[in-house]
Amino acid sequence: MRTLSNTVEGRPSTGHSLQPTTISYSNALAVCYRAHDLPTALRLFCTAQNDGTPLTLPLYASLIRIAHACHNSAVALRTLRQLQASRHRPTSSLYADVMDTCVTAGKYSRVLSLHRALLADRLSPTPLTRRALAQAFRRADRTCLTIMLRTPPPDRTSRLAALTACVRGLWWNAALQILRSTPSREVDVSMLHLAVAACANAARWDEARSFVGDLQEGRARAQGLGVLVGACRRADRADVAVDLLVKAYPHMGVEPDCRAYGDAIVACAIAQRHEAQGDLRLQDPPSARPPLYQGGLEWWECSLALLRRMREGGIQPDKFVYSSVISSCEAVGQWQRAVGLLTQAEEEGITPNVYCFNAAISSCQKGKAWLEALELYERMQFLQVHPNFITINSLIIALEEAGQQEMAEHVYEEAYKKGVVSHWKGRNKFKWRHAHTKPKQVFMDLHQYSVPMARIAVAIVLRSLLDSATESTNIVDDLVIIVGRGVGSVGGIPKLLPVVETNLRATYGLEGEVREENRGRIYVSAPQLKIFVDRHRWR
Repeated sequence: MRTLSNTVEGRPSTGHSLQPTTISYSNALAVCYRAHDLPTALRLFCTAQNDGTPLTLPLYASLIRIAHACHNSAVALRTLRQLQASRHRPTSSLYADVMDTCVTAGKYSRVLSLHRALLADRLSPTPLTRRALAQAFRRADRTCLTIMLRTPPPDRTSRLAALTACVRGLWWNAALQILRSTPSREVDVSMLHLAVAACANAARWDEARSFVGDLQEGRARAQGLGVLVGACRRADRADVAVDLLVKAYPHMGVEPDCRAYGDAIVACAIAQRHEAQGDLRLQDPPSARPPLYQGGLEWWECSLALLRRMREGGIQPDKFVYSSVISSCEAVGQWQRAVGLLTQAEEEGITPNVYCFNAAISSCQKGKAWLEALELYERMQFLQVHPNFITINSLIIALEEAGQQEMAEHVYEEAYKKGVVSHWKGRNKFKWRHAHTKPKQVFMDLHQYSVPMARIAVAIVLRSLLDSATESTNIVDDLVIIVGRGVGSVGGIPKLLPVVETNLRATYGLEGEVREENRGRIYVSAPQLKIFVDRHRWR
């Protein structure tokens, strides 16, 4: 490196005087870049300036890249200023290097200034400049963000970066300030999403609604209200969502679309489920509900009212809206209404999806209507709507509670053969093999199972063991039943563990072992299984 520096500075190391050229300096700076040697690069650059060598754009770019590699923001900024003062024009990649260096140095307000300069030079932002800008806003604290936003962000890229930072920091007022300083025609859905999300995270619903009402263009108001209703759904604020549909939309002269109604109905379904489970998550007291509730309506009734209002407005509901309304009815066991809605959807030419059927079957289970649940399951197969785990679980609970054990076992075995459910851990099917001599453990995974499903699964496994055994069978596999806490466990008390233990002991004469290191598993040893097979194989 010393030889290189002496050569380009005109101090010969071999007795010959050389006149450095621009190419010589470029090659020398390239070596400095690979070595991360910023002092030598600065000395070479100053020498080039002093001896009158033309400073080209590649020379400036090389020094900026070296400063970026060495995380020296002062040199990067000074070199960029010199480049701007010369007859050369900086490129977007150079701005990206300087901005990234400033982010590393914590000079976040300077990053926004560089972005403004980039736009002033009529350059287009690149992914690297956008990333640096986003990192600057994300890392800035409230004081720094206030300084950065004294002047409104100049373009969409900087606005999105600033709004994203406001969402993370719950700075709802700064988010609204950014949008108010943006021309109405330039406000798009992405900006509205971020601004409303900032208000929603800070529970500033009135301020968000006031801002949307101040928008001049009708399309922007419609988009803003739609975004606001969606935010209410994500925040579990059904009261605010319904209030927007009942009052804000007519007041602003905007017609709700299918998505707005769908978000509000989903919010009602979630609120009804929370209330049914005793987990009311509304931030306002129940008395602070909108006028639609003053007649004593429940959330499921509200979802039905919104569905009716939707039809009266000439908007055709889709299967997702129907699934949400049916789900709200399911939460309180209104199985007649749930089944009626499902039939109504089919009459309107809508093929219900698996979520519609799951909610309807679950409502029938809660209403002790096992015949209707079984009929829905058969209709589901006729329409070629594939059931899932929740479908089978709800149907089996309904059949088990009605004393239809044989039918419940038939439904489970059919679902098991089709691969809809599987009680084996890490595999869909399993066959007992007794030819090997090396002991191993066979795992059943029931931790997502309800009590009736777990009872049927254990019966099927032990029955398959009997069917595979002969007089000379040597059972060497331990059966490990993973129960966890089980579906429906409350307060950390396992629900499935004692039921499976009692069922093994009373029905099959098997004593399961629960070990302290993992109380979510029941171990049935191979000798016990051997005794069980010898005792019951003849049956």
